[in-house]
Amino acid sequence: GDRVIRWIAPLLLLAAPAVAEISHSEIARTIRVCLDNVDRPEDCIGRYIRQCTSADGNDTTIAMVDCISAEVTAWDVLLNETYQETLVTLEDRDATGDVLTEETRRVPSLRAAQRAWIAYRDAECDLRYSLYGQGSLRTIVAANCLLTFTAERTIALRDMQGF
Repeated sequence: GDRVIRWIAPLLLLAAPAVAEISHSEIARTIRVCLDNVDRPEDCIGRYIRQCTSADGNDTTIAMVDCISAEVTAWDVLLNETYQETLVTLEDRDATGDVLTEETRRVPSLRAAQRAWIAYRDAECDLRYSLYGQGSLRTIVAANCLLTFTAERTIALRDMQGF
């Protein structure tokens, strides 16, 4: 979850100053509030981006990618927090004694799934980046891919806590 994909990092160095004014923790807090107050958690994805890209001067490719990347970083914070919370929840369930075999323990399964998910997300977003060749749209597509995957995984991990 802490890895910044290689094609976004160089663009962050060129970020528009207006985008950097809101901290990632503030964006994450806003997303958390949204998740707690909507029926469809998917509706919380991209809210910051819409606000950020509508600001004066944020209509360039670099600014758009920076807006998306700021929200990705916030979702990544939430992903890591939610993953830890889900681990604790599943550890408690594993301790209840309803586990039949070592293979059915929830915590090792979650860890393996999370590692596989990270590899898949990164490979899929790298693919989407490469599909656009040298076009500037590739960075927007790839950053949006990272956002969508990270946000959806955060929501899925949150849902696992209710099983």
